[in-house]
Amino acid sequence: MSKRKAVLARAEDGPAPVGMGHVSNTNPVRRSGSGARKEHSARVRRGRASPSGVRKPTLEETVRTLQTELQEPVKEIEDGILGETPGRGEIDISSHYVKSTELLGDYVSLDWQHIGDMMRIMENIGSYARDMKRRRPLNIILQAEPGSGKSHFIKCLAEKMSSCEVKAVVFNMTAMERMDDLAAALEAVRNLKVNDKLPLLFLDEFDSCERNYPPLLPLMWDGTLQVGHRHLEVGKVIIVLAGSQKNIVGAMEASKAMRKVTSDGASKLVDLLSRINGGTLAIPGLDEIVDGDRLGAAHRNRKVDKVCVSVSLLLRRFDGVEEVPWALLNFISRTTFRYGVRSISNLIDHIPLMSRGVQRLRVANLKALPLGNTEAIKVSDLAHHIISEDGPAAVEGLWRRLRAISKLVRIREKKEEPLSSVDSFVRFLWGKR
Repeated sequence: MSKRKAVLARAEDGPAPVGMGHVSNTNPVRRSGSGARKEHSARVRRGRASPSGVRKPTLEETVRTLQTELQEPVKEIEDGILGETPGRGEIDISSHYVKSTELLGDYVSLDWQHIGDMMRIMENIGSYARDMKRRRPLNIILQAEPGSGKSHFIKCLAEKMSSCEVKAVVFNMTAMERMDDLAAALEAVRNLKVNDKLPLLFLDEFDSCERNYPPLLPLMWDGTLQVGHRHLEVGKVIIVLAGSQKNIVGAMEASKAMRKVTSDGASKLVDLLSRINGGTLAIPGLDEIVDGDRLGAAHRNRKVDKVCVSVSLLLRRFDGVEEVPWALLNFISRTTFRYGVRSISNLIDHIPLMSRGVQRLRVANLKALPLGNTEAIKVSDLAHHIISEDGPAAVEGLWRRLRAISKLVRIREKKEEPLSSVDSFVRFLWGKR
């Protein structure tokens, strides 16, 4: 048995539920004897019970639990960060940020709907990985705007699914000039399979050109690609197609409505979409807000995730930082960035690095940001990353008002002070009594 098959066999004996949250719901095995043991073993293999006999929550139960669990973190970030003013008292979102990392680590989110969608994709991948009889590729569509963090998401997804031996290969199809370019990515996939890995082939911007569709059709159906006289076969593989064109949504809606398509390009796209057997996932824009008071609409404020993304980028740039200006987080939440996460990262990279060990990033440390006047904004590269219908003057005016507020926000949880030798000895004594 190969290493990957052995790992997956162990996973089948007691697969852990994917994602965050839990539901307290027990269903003990009541029958006795070998019949009960066989029934319970079958339920464990199907993922409906744990080896201890406690019924595992279904994915939809977990998502409903998440909806409740995440209401408080979302509300506190909305009230503490997204308002016109910071309000009174300390603002500490450190524990909320930690919660945003629970599903995919550095790909952060407190959006229960988005988390639920990601968990469904992960469940599909896990089921595919464990099913040794499935040889055709598992195909997934990822819809997202440029700069929204698609590659970062794939990296975090592959790391999370490493227990299924998943390993990512990334290829941007905008750079494809001839079929040999794609063949190189498939060779990387084949090399992973030699090492008992389950490759995840990420084809970014697959919809950048209609001529990309025909060669993808056999690849998505039986895992093969013909390049000249070479016949490349990859077999069992996860293929994630990422696109940002609006015609993908239209083609999917037309296909699901069973309407006939006329143009050749649209026909090829519908043919491609018919091979999607692993689900679809959209990365929503970071400025999307849905009013929960509307009939049938669940409250959704993507600006909360915008704050979490900003915190993640700040923690990555400044080692050891624990507090950051409210003004910076509020400015980012209220500004429209042309390329999403990539543009926010560009803004944060303008902040000069601080000395090692400095725990507070203050407004005074942000003087290097080219937001002080309209001319500075116009000549900086930030002009390419910020959208403002009222021009640079509105951006400068917003920053001028916010930078007058010195309030700090805690983004890293406080470290517990190590016990002194005397404290440790006293606790040891009391523990013995």
